[in-house]
Amino acid sequence: MEDNFEYLFDDDQVAVSSLRRQRIFRDRYNPFDWMDDERTLENYRFDRETIMEITTKVSARIEKFHRGQNITSLIKVLITLKFFANGSTIRAIAEQFSVAKTTVASRIL
Repeated sequence: MEDNFEYLFDDDQVAVSSLRRQRIFRDRYNPFDWMDDERTLENYRFDRETIMEITTKVSARIEKFHRGQNITSLIKVLITLKFFANGSTIRAIAEQFSVAKTTVASRIL
């Protein structure tokens, strides 16, 4: 093990970036693509037009880039509404939207 460690420092061509873990960006889907109006109302307690209006009104305040997570304002609003509408757990919402639990917690608190 020590031989490998010394080899890293002996070679001047070793790039620091090659030692970093590769970041993986997940594709976040838009529930409006597959969810009909009735199911949207059931899951979020608002219709699509109202959700889009809420998103438009708050997007300037919540459209900040946080640590490599590019989450749209719409998804942030949907995460919050899902939590308040159904009382879903943070874990369930994180799995549904393919985000970390800490991301969900920071969006709703």
